[in-house]
Amino acid sequence: MLFWQKILNLFRSRKFWALILSLVTLVGALVMGEINFWQFMKTALVAFAVFSTGIAIEDMADGWRSPGEQHIYDLVLYSIPEQLRMILTSRKFWILLVAILTAASGLLTGELSVWQFAQAVVAALSVYSSTVAIDDSGTKNLNRTALSKGGVLIKRGVYRDSLPF
Repeated sequence: MLFWQKILNLFRSRKFWALILSLVTLVGALVMGEINFWQFMKTALVAFAVFSTGIAIEDMADGWRSPGEQHIYDLVLYSIPEQLRMILTSRKFWILLVAILTAASGLLTGELSVWQFAQAVVAALSVYSSTVAIDDSGTKNLNRTALSKGGVLIKRGVYRDSLPF
């Protein structure tokens, strides 16, 4: 059961999906023949390193947990529509989108090669992943404080008990 919970937590992670998008971009460039295998491996390594760093930053808020100990995701769950709303209202997401669109415009105008475009996308997704990890780390500390007081923090400074609905 713990294994499946960890898998579900992985699929809820924005950092995980940023890693997947990075790898899809790289595989596309490799399949199109725009980058060689060595370039693919170097950039994929960077994407995995940033993902790992993001996990470490996020877990830093939890301190050390023993195997089987409850994770904050097990206590505070958001529905898919809530998660989408949170992503679409996130400044980090819109900055990511602008960065990717800027790289795409460089690719479409011929100013960037596919390899340079792939590097730009991986870099933008890596920055997004790291900033999400830092934000999640702070949110976990705030949620832990709210949970210890018997409430659940929805957004910084707003407890579920104090909402009018």
